Amino acid sequence: MSVPAAFVGRTEELAALRDVVGLRPGSAAAVVVTGDPGSGKTRLLAEALAGVEGRRLLHVRGHETEAPVALAAAAPLLRELGALPEAGLAPFEPIQAFERAYRALASGGPAAIVVDDLQWVDDSSFALCQYLIRGAAEAAHDLAVVAASRPSPRVATFMHAVEDALPGRVRLLELADQPLQVAMARLEEDAQRLAGNAGDQFGVG
Repeated sequence: MSVPAAFVGRTEELAALRDVVGLRPGSAAAVVVTGDPGSGKTRLLAEALAGVEGRRLLHVRGHETEAPVALAAAAPLLRELGALPEAGLAPFEPIQAFERAYRALASGGPAAIVVDDLQWVDDSSFALCQYLIRGAAEAAHDLAVVAASRPSPRVATFMHAVEDALPGRVRLLELADQPLQVAMARLEEDAQRLAGNAGDQFGVG
């Protein structure tokens, strides 16, 4: 049986993300992580959210090819909240989806909106995130917001909108290149994980 390797590096950023996810009841805060492709943004989010209990994780995932499709990125969040329209119903306005999602969010317990590849999130999903964050802030709902993005003008737009809803409770983390020794440790860690997975697959060890 393989043992998950410890997370290497990014300890300060990981602590900042976990601080937001571990909010006290009745509060809301956000952290946005930016970095170049391959800097470990997605893995950092996954590590921060691993083992989270007592908080619904609502995912928004941007995809470059789906950026023109309304609410494509927010589809996982809408499914998790049960806010998608039933099959066969006539098309409805985005505001209906927004309200449905907000009511489902407000009626539940603590939640976290997790946005990955923010730079490719379609405009409607982007607006939905802002709508939910503003609503949660006004209602003092327990909401954590963690987002990751490549450097993009969209980051500044998102930061401005979230800071407007959550003044003083938003943090931007910019991932710089890591030292060579950390990069080497990560390569060794990945090699060990692959070897462990191979051993599990073929009954070795």
